[in-house]
Amino acid sequence: LRSGKRAIGAARRVLKNSDVIEDQSMVVKDLCSGHGLTGMLFAACNPPGRLKASMRVLLVDQSEPQSHSILRDLISEVCP
Repeated sequence: LRSGKRAIGAARRVLKNSDVIEDQSMVVKDLCSGHGLTGMLFAACNPPGRLKASMRVLLVDQSEPQSHSILRDLISEVCP
C-alpha cells in the first residue's frame, strides 16, 4: 500500500501541474496480473470521491483464471 500511496501522490502532482482541467483521470495498469488481486485491491482502497481525479484499473494477462471472478465478487461485496 505504501507504493500505492506514492503512485497516487505522484499522479496528483502531475495532474496539479497539468494544463488539462477536464477529464483528469489516472489509469493503473496491472500487467501480468494473474488473478488480478493487486489491481483490485488498489481500486478498492481508492474508491470514487476519494481523489479529485477519476481512477481506472486495467488488469492485463493472457487468460483469466477462475479465481479472478471469485475475487472480484468478494471484493465488490466489501467495497461496492
